[in-house]
Amino acid sequence: MRSVRFAGSLFIVLSWVAFSSPSLATIIAVTDALVADGNLGASSGAAITTADGTGLGAGYPTFPDTHSGFNTTGYLSAAGNSSGSLHYDFGAQASFDTIRFWNYHGLGTTTRGAFSVSIWGSNDPLAYGDEAGPWQSITSVSLAQAPANGDTAAYGEEFDLAAFSPNYRYVRLFLEDNHGATEVGLAEVQFISSVPEPSALALLGILLPSLKLARRHEAGTGSRRC
Repeated sequence: MRSVRFAGSLFIVLSWVAFSSPSLATIIAVTDALVADGNLGASSGAAITTADGTGLGAGYPTFPDTHSGFNTTGYLSAAGNSSGSLHYDFGAQASFDTIRFWNYHGLGTTTRGAFSVSIWGSNDPLAYGDEAGPWQSITSVSLAQAPANGDTAAYGEEFDLAAFSPNYRYVRLFLEDNHGATEVGLAEVQFISSVPEPSALALLGILLPSLKLARRHEAGTGSRRC
């Protein structure tokens, strides 16, 4: 009976460690990015500049950090296109539970910033670069308009995706519309994976063998009583 009580108490401790321990936010590295259908404005930066920290302030990767207001450190669609699509490749399948956005705020207007953004995922290489490819819908979010141009505006937004359990190699962000301009833009995006702190993982490593030992002892005691 004592071993049963010990095993039960240990299970409670393990559960507490797993569910209440603080987590570390890990930014998933993007190995490649592209703009779908060539919808890239003449003054826009390359797609990868929206996911490599370019333009974020000296505090990067602190969130929310400020982002510079230069077009070349973010994405802007071609003239007259109020929607756009960005594709990202992690290089391997990855799980993420949070997404962060810094909206467009470069050169003259913040109304170019994306408003409605649908988020899609795929593990099929055929999807990457193809708007009509085998994408799976994750969710949609609405982004606030950036409050100011330049380096002084800290306006990063964070959205919790844990309920959708995204686990993909490729991600598509479809910028459906904007805040009233004729083009659409996005400054920066981050894909975040939350993992338990190392101290919590170490504690689990210590306690798990004890739980297994208690269960083996319990099983052996039960068989002897029979």
